[in-house]
Amino acid sequence: MKLSEFLKEHYDDYVYLSKADGTHITDVAVKFIPYWFLMTYGECEVKAECRESSSTDAYCIYDVTVFVLKLKSLKDVLDECISAEHVGCNVKIQDADGGVWSRFKLRDTIDNTYSGSDTTLDDWQFLMNRKVLSYTADMYDIVITLSMSW
Repeated sequence: MKLSEFLKEHYDDYVYLSKADGTHITDVAVKFIPYWFLMTYGECEVKAECRESSSTDAYCIYDVTVFVLKLKSLKDVLDECISAEHVGCNVKIQDADGGVWSRFKLRDTIDNTYSGSDTTLDDWQFLMNRKVLSYTADMYDIVITLSMSW
């Protein structure tokens, strides 16, 4: 979900906004977010978590992570991993909420990787066009978090 969409849905709530790297942006009631903020971050993808509140609270408080990075497609990230010699690594593709979409072993090309995956061709094509919010890669595993709203 984009930040501008989230803010429209939560006009009467309060947000603690930070970047994905943990950098604090602002804490403010949504209805008082300045225009420059929307121009700077409005099209960025976000992950929002509601804090627990009592039934007497007039508004909800959200911890919102704003992904400001220039986002790459899954295809581009897999190509990078192949060229960085991560061939043979186990790959887990998940959404921002941690829901797993696919698991497979990375092979020497994307087409070869697909042929060894249990993901259907339609799902594979859908995932290839999603934008990557973050990923980690080590000698054995690659974990890729995708935006599902594009």
